[in-house]
Amino acid sequence: MTEHVPLEIVLAMDEGLDTAAIAQRTGIRFCALEGTSGWRETFSDQALDELAPAFRAQLLAWLEAEPQHEWIALSPVPGECLARFCGERGIPCSVLPWERHVWFGSKANLHAAVAELDLPRLAGRWVELNGARYSELAREFGARFVMQGEHGADGNSTAVVHNAETFAIAAGKFAGGAVWVAPYAGALSLNVNAIATPAGTAVAYPSVQITGKRELGSSQAGHCGNDFSATAALTGELLESVRLQTSRLGSWMAARGYRGLFGLDFVVDERSGRLCVVDINPRWQGSTSLQSQAACRKALAPVSAIEAAYMAGVLEAAEVMALSDSLYEPVEGAQFFLKAKGAGWWRVCRGLEPGIYTRDLTFIRPALELKETTSPDEILINGHNPRPGGRICGGARLLRVCSTERMVDPVTGKFEDWVCDVIRRLGDALGLEQCPEA
Repeated sequence: MTEHVPLEIVLAMDEGLDTAAIAQRTGIRFCALEGTSGWRETFSDQALDELAPAFRAQLLAWLEAEPQHEWIALSPVPGECLARFCGERGIPCSVLPWERHVWFGSKANLHAAVAELDLPRLAGRWVELNGARYSELAREFGARFVMQGEHGADGNSTAVVHNAETFAIAAGKFAGGAVWVAPYAGALSLNVNAIATPAGTAVAYPSVQITGKRELGSSQAGHCGNDFSATAALTGELLESVRLQTSRLGSWMAARGYRGLFGLDFVVDERSGRLCVVDINPRWQGSTSLQSQAACRKALAPVSAIEAAYMAGVLEAAEVMALSDSLYEPVEGAQFFLKAKGAGWWRVCRGLEPGIYTRDLTFIRPALELKETTSPDEILINGHNPRPGGRICGGARLLRVCSTERMVDPVTGKFEDWVCDVIRRLGDALGLEQCPEA
């Protein structure tokens, strides 16, 4: 992204072995929460919003030392604190307010949009869990069905139910409120990034979504990664449906005042073959960075840079739409995120330098970007690789593994054998051990 956007200061939660390397290569100055606290917590939009006041003194010092610069602030997630800080300094700031994020991220509003636009949808409905029984819902939706809360991120508001026991666990998770219940559609899930403008919606090439992998420390429906390389195995008809539905939903959002990047999750109903949207993310996503790196590898403009230029006022809506065909060009790249498992805290005994590795985790050379791989058998390990001695909260991301090769079978959702082998080796390479709370 730094090839297209002149980033100067980045506020971040995590800090790792690659942070200094990125700063040295790009000149970016980082304000990272982990660098001051000494531990890594789970990601949340709320925690990111609190970074501006946490680093207020450092930010003011940098701004006052460089009065000749004209600053613009961009936030990939919703919030109020950064906008407030920038307002005090007279700095233009593009950030979605919390109340708008909540409205656009509402599954109830998404279902209303799908109905209004007459898009394909699963045969679901809202159910009050108080007094609901698994047996009754199973008769209506099938023995295996999905429950979703109205709001959530990273899969924390989704549960797959297949018996009375898993239903009881899910009902406890949702605390007896109303949930959307629908039949389980199947293993194939797709994710897409797009940019909503008044002139239309620029849709990026979609990825096969990787979810719920216990071996990665994920929750049952948690986001684990994305596979653009696996998308090549899908039909042209399915990909055209992704683009059309995303374009129409983006226009629906733009008509209601939304501007900028958003994401959608789709499932393919194994009974009908139809593509149905099931979730909306009015922000940057876990797939946004990989899409951008995969695009740069093909010398294409990445969706992150296009969105940043649009929100900064450098590109007009019509100019964004002029790039829409190049955005939908196929790209190659796959990633998975390794998380610290379970609850409690973990200490990292050994570190993995950011760079290119063989699949048996032999270090080859330092690297930071997907385009620095030169062979299909090489993998890139980055994503704030934790330092030796670092303390990690259960559920927090440890690192990211990227490849240009396909990682999952898009039909079954199962990892390729080489990926399973890499995952087994990673735990030993990091030497994680449980430790007292931070």
